[in-house]
Amino acid sequence: MSSQSSKVSSNASRQIKAFASADLSEKENLSILSEPQLLFESQSIGDSILKAQIENQVCPLCKGHDQYTKVLQDALREVLDQNEVLRTKVFELEAMLNKTEDEVRNKNELIFELESALSKAKPKRKSMKKNKS
Repeated sequence: MSSQSSKVSSNASRQIKAFASADLSEKENLSILSEPQLLFESQSIGDSILKAQIENQVCPLCKGHDQYTKVLQDALREVLDQNEVLRTKVFELEAMLNKTEDEVRNKNELIFELESALSKAKPKRKSMKKNKS
């Protein structure tokens, strides 16, 4: 039984190598594909990849590639959308900040004018008090 398994495995390995070589005729390719149980006996990853290439023309390591790419694209789109929302909010906050800075500047100018007017008014009061005495 062990020698038969070994024979099947070596036969499958030989067929895999033959299929992988580029100079096979179409007939040889078809005969290999007609005996998939022999072709796919080996459990090594290289043979699994070859099996997938023969069956689906897709590497088993890459089977989820399209789905993974779609998930990444969706995530990127979501991040870009959030980035745009954040840019809009930053623009709005900058506008509010500029408005607030203008208001503060105007209030500071008003305070300065009031303090200036007050300082000019104080000496007159003192001089009035001295004149009364």
